[in-house]
Amino acid sequence: MSRIATCKLTVLSALTLSLLACAMSAVPPPISRSDAALLATVHFPATVGVERYEYPVYSERLIASLRSTGLFREVGRLEETDDPDLIASVRRPVYGTASLAPVLTIVTLGIVPTIVTEEWGESFTLRSAGGGGSAIPIELTYSGPTTLGWAALFRAPSQRHAFGRPYDKPRFQEAFAVAIAEKAAEIDRLLEP
Repeated sequence: MSRIATCKLTVLSALTLSLLACAMSAVPPPISRSDAALLATVHFPATVGVERYEYPVYSERLIASLRSTGLFREVGRLEETDDPDLIASVRRPVYGTASLAPVLTIVTLGIVPTIVTEEWGESFTLRSAGGGGSAIPIELTYSGPTTLGWAALFRAPSQRHAFGRPYDKPRFQEAFAVAIAEKAAEIDRLLEP
């Protein structure tokens, strides 16, 4: 392959990769004032061990999401957590529904966007590490459009959309924290001696 062909291939690859980075996903709506007030009053003096799910990407994401809430003293993998108070288990994997590769978007270098509706969120249970009480189901899920291609750059971030995946965005973290805080009384019962 000639040097010019190699350079063209490198530039085309870089453009394709940068286009794939141009993605905008839905985020949950802002939390209400009453939800913010609830979050200000909730913290669990507990260590959470997260069970490894059959597809570890989901249990690893749950660890990151639980840590991002700031509601627990410590969160980690169950097998690496000394004496956890609570055990979290993925109930069901929540993942995007896009089933086709964005071929047209790639072939047109992002000029023709791919827009799909995807589900985002976490679905898990919390139970006492001591075996007392029932497992508490907790879920935050929502659906919205994901845009891949240059069109994502022109759909400026808004109240309902952000660049990239939503899991590391403050809006997702706050909404997830509210979903947990709403179960505070049940979680407190799990932590009773």
